[in-house]
Amino acid sequence: MPGSLLPPAIALDCGMAWERHLLVDAYNVLHDWPAVSRLLGKRFVEARDRLVRELLPIHDWEQIRVSIVCDGRGADVAIERPTPHLTYSLVYTPAGLTADGLIERLVVSAGSPASCMVATRDQAEATAVAAAGAEVISPRSLIAWAGRCSREQRDRLRRLS
Repeated sequence: MPGSLLPPAIALDCGMAWERHLLVDAYNVLHDWPAVSRLLGKRFVEARDRLVRELLPIHDWEQIRVSIVCDGRGADVAIERPTPHLTYSLVYTPAGLTADGLIERLVVSAGSPASCMVATRDQAEATAVAAAGAEVISPRSLIAWAGRCSREQRDRLRRLS
């Protein structure tokens, strides 16, 4: 895989930063999430930002590196950091490469694909990343997991205060 497509901040081994790396196909997850799917037509940024907020407890509580991958339009992969953590990223593909395609490349290029987990409802993408060794999680399971992490985090903070 050409190194120019994967900047060092993304091309790292899935197992290097923290032990696991969650790669989220943003558009797929948003379409399968009833609470935000209605926003997609007119307010994609609002829906995406909600996804970014909702998945943060998985990152913080489970200590899992999270990359939320969106279809982009630029010449290169673009990375935004919605938090101060380098392990929590919003990634935009270059024009001509879908989020599915970038996620598949990231899994295949990982030194430890088994450390990668991909959230998608796309069967072709799920089959490809599973064949490479990644775990696949459905959008609804991802949303439920984020809710559990949020509750556990909140409960722990209550007990400590």
